[in-house]
Amino acid sequence: LEARPALSGDSAALREAIASAAPAFDRTAEDGVRFRIYRFGTLEVRTTQEHEGEEEVGAIFSARSSMQARGAQHRQQARDFEPVVRATELIEAAPPAVGGRRCYVVLETEAGHSIVTEKLPDG
Repeated sequence: LEARPALSGDSAALREAIASAAPAFDRTAEDGVRFRIYRFGTLEVRTTQEHEGEEEVGAIFSARSSMQARGAQHRQQARDFEPVVRATELIEAAPPAVGGRRCYVVLETEAGHSIVTEKLPDG
């Protein structure tokens, strides 16, 4: 997760989105403070609410794909004709501006390599 301090938790659009969304995480601590996490595509909004108080946005994060997060860390290449033993398709929600979803396929090879592909909005 990457902090997005430039995004304002006070914006009317964000407040409206939170009011109409179901939280991905919703727990109440012993002291009555309620902690929630909302996910909107790659954005994650974390809120708190004192007992009988108003819900307040505490932090906004942007989730990066695992490939972006790893950067140049993993540059090993699978060999030509290395057998693929598993293929997994992952679909994540995304804002309508980028097609409403992001699609990835992870191919795992017999030698333990992982190959990740992403279908970009332009095909």
